[in-house]
Amino acid sequence: VKTYNYDHGLPNSFITEVYEDNDGYIWIGFGQKGVVKWKSGTVIKHYTEEDGLASNKVNTIRQDKDGKFLIGTAKGLSIFDGKEFTNYDFTNGIGNGFVTAIEVVGNNIWIGTGNFMKAGGMQTHGGGLSLYNGKTSKSFDLTQFSGIDIRTLLINCITEDNGNIWIGTVGGLLKYDGSKFHIFRASDGLPSNNVNDILVDNNGVWICTNG
Repeated sequence: VKTYNYDHGLPNSFITEVYEDNDGYIWIGFGQKGVVKWKSGTVIKHYTEEDGLASNKVNTIRQDKDGKFLIGTAKGLSIFDGKEFTNYDFTNGIGNGFVTAIEVVGNNIWIGTGNFMKAGGMQTHGGGLSLYNGKTSKSFDLTQFSGIDIRTLLINCITEDNGNIWIGTVGGLLKYDGSKFHIFRASDGLPSNNVNDILVDNNGVWICTNG
């Protein structure tokens, strides 16, 4: 096991995300110190608020079909084209702005918001689910489930499979089939309502919970 830390030029902060891009570079998201572009033990570039990143508190990183980087932060979504950041927050229809999950499906970007970082305690209030197509965003009304558990508004992860969007929340597992939502909870067989991660393979949909 080889360990890399601040002795190798990395910021002294806890890591919330590790993502490999289309060119083999590793992007490391930190809970308090922004994003590092890294390869083979070398820091290529360290991006922070001073470079235009929406917040140094980073939760998730993905890449869209055009190669732009989608960085979910505590203060909104940062889209990085390799030169500059364009930022979107709750005023643009992205839930409460605390982006916790991103899933790219063709031209569409699914964005989940919540109030917890991957490491650490509660950071804010509210949550929500939005769909961004590069020009406009659409928010989905999840209040139909709030009577079951208000925590279904808090998104942990999003995964697409054969046209279905699987959404892990603190209050259960949501499935969006393109027209309506279905919810699965502990009463349906889940070990816990708090869904932390989702993996789809040839054997089906694997659900990681707190149970």
